[in-house]
Amino acid sequence: MTVSVDQAFLSDMIDIVAFGDSGYFFIMDKQRKIITPDREGQILSIFNDETNTDEILDSAHGSYQLNFNKKDFYVIYDTSSALGFKLIGIAPRNEILSMVLPLMWYSIVILFMCVVILLLASYFISSSIIRPLTVLKSKMAEVENGNFDVSMAYDEKNEIGILIRQFNKMVKRLNELIKENYQSKLRESELMFLEKEAQFNALQQQINPHFLYNTLDSIKWMAYKKGATEAYDMAVALGDF
Repeated sequence: MTVSVDQAFLSDMIDIVAFGDSGYFFIMDKQRKIITPDREGQILSIFNDETNTDEILDSAHGSYQLNFNKKDFYVIYDTSSALGFKLIGIAPRNEILSMVLPLMWYSIVILFMCVVILLLASYFISSSIIRPLTVLKSKMAEVENGNFDVSMAYDEKNEIGILIRQFNKMVKRLNELIKENYQSKLRESELMFLEKEAQFNALQQQINPHFLYNTLDSIKWMAYKKGATEAYDMAVALGDF
């Protein structure tokens, strides 16, 4: 059975697929015969001079780069499983690069934006962890400097929240111990004051008789000097008493 296909039909079907600005596709059979129109008139020249033609015919699909008339081309090919025909595309390298470079720039921009977003997210996440720890550090410095009226509000139920709540409990307990110690010292001071007062009163009670005795002794000798014997005897008796 022989099947005849119009080349124009094949050409129109191939033209639907774009390969760069000036690139094109064509069909080659197993005998290296191009069965689509050779529009540029150089396909056969390229593949007759190209040493990779045997590789194209032997492998089912692939790609490589060739140079023709000091110009680089990209070649891609695939094989039809039904007929064994090769669908081959060829395009200048600079056209492919001109299509790829914008995609590369777009990829770089998208990658840069992803990195920026990742850095911002990392910054906010780390800040949410570091900020309460920094505040807690400043509160601890205040406690170290003697300010025990500090506390820190933190509602998150994580390890940092547990640490902050324990810190608040510690400061509260320190305040209670300080008040208890102050009251104990105050009571101790009051007791010492009462003890000193008692000692003072006792000393005063000891001083008064001596003072009176010395006064009487002075009166006694003054009476004796004046010859007032009765006054002298009364002062002596009172002093002895």
